[in-house]
Amino acid sequence: LIGGALALVLVRRRRGLKVVWNLSLYAVETAVAAFIAATVLVDGSIDSFETWLVLLAAAFAAEFLGFVAVPTVIMVAGGEQSLGLFSQIGRLQMLSILTAMFGAVTGAAMLITPLLLVMAVIPVAGVGFLLRVHGRLSKDLHDLEQLHDFTTAIGGRDAVDAGLEHLLQILRSEAAAVAVPLDSSSDEARSSMAPTDGPAGAVRIAVDGSVTDRIVEWPVSAPPSRRTGVERVEPDGPATIAAQLVRQLGGERGLALPLDTSAAEGGYLLLFGRLGASTHYSIEEVQLFGSLGATLGARLSADQLVEQLEIQARTDALTGLANRAALETELANRVERSVSGSVVMLDIDRFKDVNDSLGHAIGDQLLHTIGQRLRANTRTVDLVARLGGDEFAVALADTDADGTSAQLRRLVDALNAPVTIEGMTLEVASSVGVACWPDDGATATDLLRMADIAMYEAKRTRQSPIRYQPSIDGTNALRLSLMGELRQALDERQLEIHLQPKVLTANRQLVGAEALIRWNHPVRGLIPPGEFIPVAEQSSLAAPLTIYVINEALETLTSEGWDDTHVLSVNLTARDLLDKQLPPTIERMLTDSGVDPSRIVFEVTEGSLIVDLDGAIRTLEHLRHLGAGVSVDDFGTGYASLQYLHRLPIDEVKIDRSFVHDMTTNPNSQAIVRATTTLVRDLGHVVVAEGVEDRATLSLLRDIGCDVAQGYHISRPLPVDEFVAWRETWEQSVVSRR
Repeated sequence: LIGGALALVLVRRRRGLKVVWNLSLYAVETAVAAFIAATVLVDGSIDSFETWLVLLAAAFAAEFLGFVAVPTVIMVAGGEQSLGLFSQIGRLQMLSILTAMFGAVTGAAMLITPLLLVMAVIPVAGVGFLLRVHGRLSKDLHDLEQLHDFTTAIGGRDAVDAGLEHLLQILRSEAAAVAVPLDSSSDEARSSMAPTDGPAGAVRIAVDGSVTDRIVEWPVSAPPSRRTGVERVEPDGPATIAAQLVRQLGGERGLALPLDTSAAEGGYLLLFGRLGASTHYSIEEVQLFGSLGATLGARLSADQLVEQLEIQARTDALTGLANRAALETELANRVERSVSGSVVMLDIDRFKDVNDSLGHAIGDQLLHTIGQRLRANTRTVDLVARLGGDEFAVALADTDADGTSAQLRRLVDALNAPVTIEGMTLEVASSVGVACWPDDGATATDLLRMADIAMYEAKRTRQSPIRYQPSIDGTNALRLSLMGELRQALDERQLEIHLQPKVLTANRQLVGAEALIRWNHPVRGLIPPGEFIPVAEQSSLAAPLTIYVINEALETLTSEGWDDTHVLSVNLTARDLLDKQLPPTIERMLTDSGVDPSRIVFEVTEGSLIVDLDGAIRTLEHLRHLGAGVSVDDFGTGYASLQYLHRLPIDEVKIDRSFVHDMTTNPNSQAIVRATTTLVRDLGHVVVAEGVEDRATLSLLRDIGCDVAQGYHISRPLPVDEFVAWRETWEQSVVSRR
C-alpha cells in the first residue's frame, strides 16, 4: 500500500479521487489475499510446497477481484457496456499473475534445493519474454483496429465532428478540438459569434460528447510551434501558439498536431485532459495521436481537393468566370423553371491577330480584362461565362425586350472600349449574337447554338448585336459547307482573279487594275467574295487564300497580254499584316516569278492597321523595302485617324466609295473628298477614288485634283482575258478623244 501510494503520487502524479480509488482497491485485494492465507494456514508457517500453493491461490483471488472491479467501475463511470474491457484488463494483469506464479515456484523450489531456482529462471524468463512480445503485438493490433475504426468514422460528411469524438474515446481525454486562424474575409462570421479585439481563430471543440464552435484570440505573438510533429503541451512548458490555445480552451496539459493542409492552413488539432491512470500521455499515445491526426488532416485535404476540383470543373481558369459546363447547367435549370431570359454570345474580332503579333501573354490579359468588364456590367442574377478562346456568353435572367436591349447596349459599349495593356492601347471590336427563351429554343443546347449562329451572322455582316432568326440558320449551314469546299477549291484552282481598271482622272489613261478574287464553283456558279472571304478569315485558310491571290496576280503580270507599264493591286487582310512570314514569302515569290516589285501594290484597309499599328508598319516597311507599293483602302471609314496617316509607309490612299458615289449631290461628301485629296497630296501620296459610277463624278474628281479613279463607270471587274480585250478598246477611245 505504501509503495502503491508513492508510485501514484510521485511517479504518476495522480491526485484526489483517483488516488483514493486505487489505494482502496489495493487494500481490498490485499485483505482478500491475507484472509485466504490466514484461514488456510492456521499455524502461519510456510515450510511446505502446499503452503506456497495456498499463497498462489490467494494472489489469484486478489487479482480476480481487480479483474472484476476495474472494468465494472469504468463501465459505470462511462455509461457504456463494453465486455472488451475485461479482455484488456485481463491482458494487463498477466504480468502480475506471472509474478505471483514465479514467487510460488521460487518459494517451493527453495524448500527442495536452490538449484531448482536456477533451473526455473530460464523457462519463466522465456515465458515472460514471449508474453511481453505478445502484449506488444496485441497493442499494435489494437492500435490498427482503432485507426481503422477512426478512418471509417471520418469517412462521412461530418469528418471533423466524428474525428474529435473518436479521439476522445480512443485516447480517453476530456476535450479535442480543431483550431484554425480566421482571415479578414471571415470578420462577419467572427463578429456574429464572439468578437475579439485582435486576430481570431475558429475552434470546433468536442467536450463530453458534445461538439460546439468557439471563437478565441489567436496568439500570433506567441513563439511558433513546432510544425513537424506532435507537440507536448505542459504547464511549465513554453507558451507556444498551441499551448496558449489549449489554455484558452481550459486545459493545462495536452497534445497538439499542426494541420498543414489546404483546408486548415496554419491550424492545429488539439487534445487535452487525459482521463487515464496518468495525466501524462505516453509515447505510444503520442504516436497514436500523430497517426490519427495525420489521417484526419488527410481527410480534410481530400475534402478541400474535391471542393477545388468541383470549382475548377465549373470555372474558367484564366478569367475566373463560369465555363461552358456551368453555363449549360444554369441555362438548363432556368429553362426547367420556365424563367424567361436571353443568352448573349460574344466573340472578340481579330483576337487571333493579337495573339500572333503581341503574344499569348498579352492575349490572356486582354481576355481577362474583357471578362472583368462583362462582370462589371451585369447584375448578380446574370451569369457571365467564358466558353473558350475569345468567346464569352452571358445568361440574362428575367429581362423583357427593353431590359435586354439596355443590357446589350451596356455590354457592347463596355466591350468595344479601348484596352490599354503594358502601355499599348488596343482597339477592341466584338460580334454579338442573342437568343431568347422560351421564344427561340426549349433547351440549353438549342439556345447556345442559336446564339452562336446569331453571333456569326453579326461577324459576317459586321453588325452587332443580332437577334437569332430562323432565316439566318440556313445561311450559317451554307457557310460551314463552304469552309470545307474552299480548301478543295484552292487545291483544284477553282478560284480566279478579276481585274477592275484604274485610270488617271486627268486624261483617263489606264494605269493599272485591282485584282479581286472570285470563286467559280462547279455547282453553285460564281460565288461573290463577300460570301467566302469571311469564311476563310474565320478559319486556317486566310493565309493560303492570300498566297493564292498573289500567285495569280504574278502570273497575270508575266502574261503576254499585260502591259509592262501597268501596276496590279492585291488586297491584304489584317491577319496578313500580322503574319511575320508573309514578307519573306512574297520576296521569294517575286524572285521566282521575275516580276519587278514596283509593278505590284498591296492594299490594306484602315481597320486592319489598327489591330497592331506598330506590327503593321513593320510589315509595310518590309514590303516597300522590296520595292512594292502600299495603298490604304477604304480611307475614312475605319479606325485610322489623321494622327496615324503621317506614320504609315504608304504610296497612295483610296477614298472610300461611300463618300465618292454621291459627291455630286451631297455637299458634305464633296467637302470630305476635297479635304482628303488636298491632305493626301500634301503628304506626297497618290489619291485614288473608288466607286466612280458616272461621268459627272469623274469630272468632279479631276477638278478637285484626285489622281486616279476606279469604279463601274470605267468598268466592272473583268476576267483576265476579257480585261485584255477591254483595255484595247479603252485605250483606243482615249486616243480618239485627244
